[in-house]
Amino acid sequence: MKYPEDLESDLSAELMHFVKFLDSRHHQYRQTAGLYQGAGVKSSRELLMFLLLHEQQLTQTFPNGEIMLRIYLSKCG
Repeated sequence: MKYPEDLESDLSAELMHFVKFLDSRHHQYRQTAGLYQGAGVKSSRELLMFLLLHEQQLTQTFPNGEIMLRIYLSKCG
């Protein structure tokens, strides 16, 4: 793993819960995507997941997911 000191050992369990959260919030996820696309902002799924975490104030619930998305987005942008 390239960033072992940034991510906790329970990453896989957290990501499983994060995927279930995204599935349960599918409507909000699509609504967020529509807002950004309607404003002419090009966004990726990863950016939308990151924004949804912050909009729902869940960065403490999914800290590894937030860190992982932040690392990914900083390398891709």
